[in-house]
Amino acid sequence: MQACSLGLMGYQADGVSVKANFNPHGQLTRAEVATILSRLLRGEKHAGDEEQWYQGHLVALKEAKIMHYIEEPFMTELRGNIFLLLSRLGG
Repeated sequence: MQACSLGLMGYQADGVSVKANFNPHGQLTRAEVATILSRLLRGEKHAGDEEQWYQGHLVALKEAKIMHYIEEPFMTELRGNIFLLLSRLGG
């Protein structure tokens, strides 16, 4: 709930529209994971337009060596990969 209230997550696939219901067991795409992590680190600094809302977030995380593979943004991300990305945030 706190992550949603801070604007880190809780959005539709377009990255702009708010979801009506929170689904903690749902799948996330690479674009969604990148957007959440990027917002956590830098707020909306890397936000894109409505069509490419995720691109700036992906590039910023790749440049920071947190996310290495950004070529398929709508690929469903594996839970283990999300934990790996989280471990890279610290160092």
